[in-house]
Amino acid sequence: AGVWVLATAAASLVWVCFFALTPSADRPYADGSTNNSMFAQVFVYNGEFRFGSGAYIKPLADPGAEAVEVQEDNDQAAGAGFYPASELTSPGWDRLLVGPLARDCDWIALLAAGGAVAGYAARRRAGRGDPARAAIVLWSTWLVGYGAAFSSAHRIQGYYLATLIPAMAALAATGAWTLWRAARAGSHRAGILLSLLIAGQAALAAWLLHNAYAWVCVLILCAAVVAAGLPVLRRSGAGRGLVAAAAALALLAGPVGACVWLEIRAGGPFDTAASDQGTVARPSLSVSAGRTSIVGGYGATIHGQYITGQWPTYMAEGVTEQTRLNALHGEILVFSSAEAADYILFGATSVLPVGGFTGDVPSPSAEQVKQLIASGKIALAIVPDDTVLTSNDPRVLAVEQSCVQLDFSTAQAAYRLYGCNG
Repeated sequence: AGVWVLATAAASLVWVCFFALTPSADRPYADGSTNNSMFAQVFVYNGEFRFGSGAYIKPLADPGAEAVEVQEDNDQAAGAGFYPASELTSPGWDRLLVGPLARDCDWIALLAAGGAVAGYAARRRAGRGDPARAAIVLWSTWLVGYGAAFSSAHRIQGYYLATLIPAMAALAATGAWTLWRAARAGSHRAGILLSLLIAGQAALAAWLLHNAYAWVCVLILCAAVVAAGLPVLRRSGAGRGLVAAAAALALLAGPVGACVWLEIRAGGPFDTAASDQGTVARPSLSVSAGRTSIVGGYGATIHGQYITGQWPTYMAEGVTEQTRLNALHGEILVFSSAEAADYILFGATSVLPVGGFTGDVPSPSAEQVKQLIASGKIALAIVPDDTVLTSNDPRVLAVEQSCVQLDFSTAQAAYRLYGCNG
């Protein structure tokens, strides 16, 4: 076991060590760190920091009074959908069992928990080398470990919970197969236990989906009632087929309904199925109304829906902007990589992100920004305005001092546009 632990750790750290051994001049800056360390990004920013309430990377300058006031207003407006609902959950033992996070991971949670117990009980007398028993222990450890981490972390996104699904699926399938075979072999207890697990999971799925599709919930519960007749599987082939079909319907209707709900609303990784907020692309009426009173955040996650047919137009505009940059022999300096991603997505390749994902990462430095501007390598600069916490960052001030502000306004984002090489 020790050898396998060491081998797993070594395999997991290969890329991190390769990055660390590469000269800093020949590698990108490690976002989430203050010293270009991938170990800091992995074990501090994405590790220790997730379990605290403070900021790991401190801002390079104190925010202005206007920015603080706007941030407080936006925090108070969280109910209006300024932040994804899943991001606003608090640490607690029941965090993954109630609220928006439950609809991100609980569609087979009860069946997985019961499956883990049933599977291990069936293989408890097998040796430690038994593959089935080892698999159950592996997936159970995976599920409990990640579940404990997500329940206690300070702030998480709903899409993080995708890491729970492989373990849940393996345990649910193992447990269902174990109990099914035992019931067919004549175990009355196994048949009852499987019936209870299916009925319980169906009831949970109906509760998770009740405010979206009432008729699907009724279908789930009806199928669960039929599936509760699992003991009849010993009597006839037709009965076994009917019960199996009802059980499959009871277990699959919930997650399929959740997927359909997200699909027709253009749901993405920050969205939760059956949320009262709707989705980022298609918010509910109350959320849409509430957002009108919120000052647009720089690099915020509130974006309109992109219609498939519009992509060629967006991409063409990006290519046009890139052609202009080529003519100017410069790049777009964009504050924060989160904001820069939008420009890269639409086809502008000469983009220089500043400050990492949060805008507080000290790369590049203010002096480097000044040198880039002085050398004519920066054609345009996009920086946050006074309503954003990072507006006093020394690199923002360097742009304001060295470039000329251009007349441009937008109601969707709080930024300023500067021309830097004529």
